[in-house]
Amino acid sequence: SVPLVGLENKYSRASLEKFLKDPLAVRPSGRMPKINLGGDNWRHVAQYLTGDDSGVAFGSQRDLPKEPNMKFSAYFKGVDKMPELDKLKADKTGVSRGLDIGVGGRNENVIISYEGFLPITQSGKYSFRLSSDDGSMLYLDGKKVIDNDGVHPNTAKEVSINLKQGVHAIRVNWFEKGGEEVLALDWAGPGVKSGGIDKAIVMTADGTPALVEQEAEEVDPDKFVFDPSLVDRGRELFTSLGCAGCHVKTEAGRPVQSLVKAPKLADCAPDKGCLAAEAVVNVPNYELTSIQRTAVDAAMRLDAGGGEEAGNEEALMSHSMAALNCYACHQRDGKGGPESDRNQLFVSTIPEMGDEGRLPPPLDGAGDKLREDWLTRVIGDGDKSRPYMKTYMPSFGGGNAKMLAGHLSKLDKVTEAKLVDSGETETRKASFGRQMVGSKGLACVSCHSYGKFKSTGIQAIALDTMTQRIREDWFHRYLPDPQKYRPGTRMPTGYPEGKSTVANVYDGDRDLQLAAMWAFLKKGANGGVPEGIVNGMIELKADSKPVIYRNFIEGVTPRGIAVGYPERANLCWDANRMALAVVWQDRFIDASKHWEGRGQGNQTPLGGNVTMFEKVAPVAVLDNLKAAWPNDAPKERGYKFSGYRLDKKGRPTFRYRFADAEVEDTPLPVPGDFSGTFKRNIKVTPTGQQSDSGIYFRAGAGNIESSEEGWFLLNDTHRIRVTTSGKKPFVRKVDGNSEILVPVDGPTMITQEIVW
Repeated sequence: SVPLVGLENKYSRASLEKFLKDPLAVRPSGRMPKINLGGDNWRHVAQYLTGDDSGVAFGSQRDLPKEPNMKFSAYFKGVDKMPELDKLKADKTGVSRGLDIGVGGRNENVIISYEGFLPITQSGKYSFRLSSDDGSMLYLDGKKVIDNDGVHPNTAKEVSINLKQGVHAIRVNWFEKGGEEVLALDWAGPGVKSGGIDKAIVMTADGTPALVEQEAEEVDPDKFVFDPSLVDRGRELFTSLGCAGCHVKTEAGRPVQSLVKAPKLADCAPDKGCLAAEAVVNVPNYELTSIQRTAVDAAMRLDAGGGEEAGNEEALMSHSMAALNCYACHQRDGKGGPESDRNQLFVSTIPEMGDEGRLPPPLDGAGDKLREDWLTRVIGDGDKSRPYMKTYMPSFGGGNAKMLAGHLSKLDKVTEAKLVDSGETETRKASFGRQMVGSKGLACVSCHSYGKFKSTGIQAIALDTMTQRIREDWFHRYLPDPQKYRPGTRMPTGYPEGKSTVANVYDGDRDLQLAAMWAFLKKGANGGVPEGIVNGMIELKADSKPVIYRNFIEGVTPRGIAVGYPERANLCWDANRMALAVVWQDRFIDASKHWEGRGQGNQTPLGGNVTMFEKVAPVAVLDNLKAAWPNDAPKERGYKFSGYRLDKKGRPTFRYRFADAEVEDTPLPVPGDFSGTFKRNIKVTPTGQQSDSGIYFRAGAGNIESSEEGWFLLNDTHRIRVTTSGKKPFVRKVDGNSEILVPVDGPTMITQEIVW
């Protein structure tokens, strides 16, 4: 690393702070990356590096005078109460602008004594209020008047004293052991408004500010003095010497062009120009050693002559990592990683994770593991996907990111995993994937967080960002054998000897399980909460008979009726819309939102594979087959909810009627391998006299694809099959939308199978 010495000669604190906040704006090469420290941390770093504490005091900010008006002595010692300072030797002395607690240069284990003089223009009673964290004392004319000693949070003590006109000696002693730092002295009296005392104090007993002695400034013969007569000559040199070839200077909104035209690398002689052993006039002298000149020449020959593509790519990648100093934190191919004397500076908020939780990950196979767009974003913008690591991933800028990410992907990416497809909808595969990552599957939630929910153990990288970061092919290869890709990792395999430890999902088929997990992870934080990650819930379980929950459900009107079945299929029927609004699988509902506190808000289903099914009543009257399906509120069309009745197993039949028919809707669960589906019986009994109009049951709407044995795929999310005691169903198109309709000429029983 470059030694950070003499920065105070190059930067002011303000200019260094501005540079550190966004070094890429000044030096886009990325050799000095942007580190997103946030807050006032840049100011603190700039203050430390320049040694300039003006205007930056630890603790609370006060309105301090512009010039020093007190003397101070600082003692670097940790104490619990104020010691006798005349028995101690000061570690630092100087002048201070009021009670500036930054003059000591420390924010813990420090004692500071401030001394000055307080001019009083009118005799009378004056009040003083001394606030501090930790201890402090106020002396006037050598007498202690406020004792605010001890280790404590910010505490204030007051006193009122009669003071005569004249100048009075004032001394404030303060110490800070640790934690927050505060020191403030306020006063009020005749002709003095209540406020800080800092600006009222003077340095000398005669009551006038003292001049701080300054050494005579030495004349620097090399000091820059602006001479306008040299501007034109300077511009000429800037272009003729080639400065403009590397440094950007604009005039009239356009960059100044260099007059030096560099030859092609293939035409460069190894002993001429910049590579000459002796300096040449009008050519940069880099003072290269003979070894360096030889190395540069070899690199130019390689670039000009081509060579094998793989060899070039490897060399370019290694060069990029070295140029950006990636090796300072990351290992690749046994090279790099934190040096031994800096290793201990890499810390974690979760020590139980070991080195995986504190050291930046190795980059072996990074281009195989990570998506190229993710690599580009992380290198370019920085990243905090591992919040438990206290070392920040800096930002190297978009140009560097695209280049390095491209090298890594070309070198590492392989495609050799066995990717299979169960033929099911993505939502159904995701439902099984949700089971796999939960506590009854591979228990990924034991270590990995999911959305806003923390894991039950260590807080490893979040599940819901996985598919944004990693490649599907790598995922399928990594989970069965994590040690192959990261030796020593704490990540266990769920497939010892290639066999799944979860036998009740896809009969233990490893490849189908991995595909299902990927389908779930692709949904991000919207795939449904995996089992075992939420604590403190009131989970309603349908163990032996259905459970009915009437409350506010997400995506349904306030009259939703949720039903959970032992077959692990669940639904919410909307009594306002007279429709089967939502279906989902596995776990039913968490009632804690409505059964604790004020019960505000809508609750989302606890299970997975949540599918919005119907938005409006599926039975209606159409004037003709070209008429659009009515989407207005059923109540406005005369529909009335007639309640529901339960069969012997506690399964509800929902009932409603309107002018032309009575409808009974009975969803019955069908057991499945891990979760159930529904077979829905719809009984429609016409009650009115239909002439030109007809009653229809709409079995589905949207993007419809027909398949074998009467099945239809709807919107790529679920499949349905319809059988009826009356006329057969048919598909129609209205306003660009497809619908499956069943005519109802008389009392009709319709069975709708729903698989999702």
